[in-house]
Amino acid sequence: MLENLLKDLNAEIESPYLEEAYNKAIKDVNPFYLTEEYLEKIFECKIIKENCEILRTALKGVNKVENLALFVKILYHIIDLGRGKGCAFTKLVLPTAPENSEYSIAYDCASAFAILGHMPKYKEQLNARGVEDRIVYDTISLMDINITMGSEKAGKPICDHETFISYGAYIYTETIWIERFRFQLTSSSKYPIYVFRNKVGDIKIMMRDVYVHESGYLCGSVGIPDTEPGAYAELTEGDDYYEGYFVDNKTNLVIPTPQRISKSEWELLLKPNEDVLKIHVPFGGNFTAEVFDKTLKKGEEVMKAFFPDKNIKGICATSWFFTPALKGLLKPTSNIMAFRNCFTLYPKVSQGYDVFEFVFENPIKSYDELDVDKLPEDNSLRRGVKELFKKGVYFPEFGAFRPFNNK
Repeated sequence: MLENLLKDLNAEIESPYLEEAYNKAIKDVNPFYLTEEYLEKIFECKIIKENCEILRTALKGVNKVENLALFVKILYHIIDLGRGKGCAFTKLVLPTAPENSEYSIAYDCASAFAILGHMPKYKEQLNARGVEDRIVYDTISLMDINITMGSEKAGKPICDHETFISYGAYIYTETIWIERFRFQLTSSSKYPIYVFRNKVGDIKIMMRDVYVHESGYLCGSVGIPDTEPGAYAELTEGDDYYEGYFVDNKTNLVIPTPQRISKSEWELLLKPNEDVLKIHVPFGGNFTAEVFDKTLKKGEEVMKAFFPDKNIKGICATSWFFTPALKGLLKPTSNIMAFRNCFTLYPKVSQGYDVFEFVFENPIKSYDELDVDKLPEDNSLRRGVKELFKKGVYFPEFGAFRPFNNK
């Protein structure tokens, strides 16, 4: 029956809690989170301000499509069962409405109700951990902004996959929103780096468990031939030195020969299996250098208080913002450059697709899908990226690190 349900909705769910959640969902008669009374309480709390009418319409549709309501209940119980255990979903494809369905808004916004059902508990959890009221409100109300941005991007009202993953997959986990930045506690093992710091606060990044191409990019990245295996990057430690493949902080590329640094001058700040914060910057919106620095410092302060038992070493990020080719296209005073300057950068294995989604609003999964001549040229960044790409320049996403107690 579950298989038929998902097929009927053109949806997919993979989760360790799926079977148990499904059994709970079919017994969950008249759940509070699918009632108009509960939705109006959410609106009264100002969690949702911009999308009230859309969600009112969607809720009526959800309650008229039996399988859609059951899908929402399954999502709700998966979130509940996965509380505090990390992301509860390993795969998720949200429902798609049948062609010309009168309930298309319900299909597109259904996942929002599973999230909204957990918002009071989520607020209680944040308050109990001592998070200040303003940040609690920002954390739970940014869902409304994300629905608006996702709808603008899709050209129709929608609680899209990105919005659901931001909240539904990580609600009750180690995640807080500050000024539209999402801070999430995670492990440094997810990042292919060692980080070193000297006494004056300078940072050096050494690559680990990757293959370094002679160009300074990583093998497996766009533009690097698969036939060239490169040099394997790993840490070699002597009595008084560390040796490996370090990143040049001027070019942000890997120096293609092993380098050695002195233990008397450099401490090993970050190694695998340590706590770091992952930061995600949602698409849209304008930021200034002051907002970047203030928000990153606030994130450090809040997360230290939120996790007093954790020795959080710093903040990690991955973005097309950090790709080297952008330096020649942007003014040093631009907001993107200001954000870049908050971090020490390093290459990652990447195909460079994100720039087309976020600069041109033209997401791709393969360069075969891209008609470069049709890309718009209505601002200087778009013109610059398009011109360089036509010359054979790629824009792979790069990684970034910023230590706590940044100087």
